[in-house]
Amino acid sequence: MSHDHYRLLLLSSPDLVAHVARGAVAWVSPSVTSILGGDASRWLHAPVRDLVHVDDRSVLADMAKCVKLGDAAMGRMRVRTLDGDHRWLEVHAQRFVDGHGRPDGVLASCRPADDTVRTEAVLRRMATSDALTGLPNRRELQQRFDRQLPVGVAALFCDVDHFKSVNDTFGHAVGDAVLRVLGDRLLTVVREGDVVARIGGDELLVLLEGVADLTEAMRLANEVGTVASLPMVVMGRPVQVTLSIGVTMMSEHDCIESLLDRADRAMYRAKQFGRNRVVVIPEQRQLEASTTR
Repeated sequence: MSHDHYRLLLLSSPDLVAHVARGAVAWVSPSVTSILGGDASRWLHAPVRDLVHVDDRSVLADMAKCVKLGDAAMGRMRVRTLDGDHRWLEVHAQRFVDGHGRPDGVLASCRPADDTVRTEAVLRRMATSDALTGLPNRRELQQRFDRQLPVGVAALFCDVDHFKSVNDTFGHAVGDAVLRVLGDRLLTVVREGDVVARIGGDELLVLLEGVADLTEAMRLANEVGTVASLPMVVMGRPVQVTLSIGVTMMSEHDCIESLLDRADRAMYRAKQFGRNRVVVIPEQRQLEASTTR
């Protein structure tokens, strides 16, 4: 294929194609107008690093290293538009060779990726959020705490008392709405940095960070129980529910599953003791110490 044919392909491509030499735009295809705004001449000599969002410049640097070694590179980054906004671009880059066979910078082909990024964000939210309440789900908790739990974490395992009766009496639509109201109410009680999640049918979990001891955790658990038990009107129906709450603190070697298991056992004790109450199980190291005495 002749040089003119290559140039014709570049000029007609819907992708933004650019020749970058010595860190600046040496040539850019007319499609830059529809993607970033302005005509091609507006972008000539623009330093590429300045066009890339500050949080994505490491991607640009990694790609530049690959191309310098003679490899092709691919990455996704936000690039500034003419009006100062940013667009996500999927960038494919390789070494540019001039008509004499000499390396002269980088040839980059850029395709808009805004829709892809939005779709991926929606899928991530769907995978890690409860569809009914919008709260984080169990998978999100596991991902968030896949490493050592932070110091001073307390778990409040909350189960709605007699929730089956709510569904049987008012219908599942009202029951679903009750769970949404409870989720919203718990969010008004917790502090910044705390987590409210739905981990089962009528099971809500509150993770409290930076809690000094079980006394403070119990105080916050009682606040959760109080706000949850306030009367509500859901879909025109007056409803009042209570929570059985199990409380525990993390121990030194806890993982999220062991912490939740202990809080779950405390919640079942609250059920056995009559519901609508808070029951505490100490962290594991306290239990171990007490059994050796």
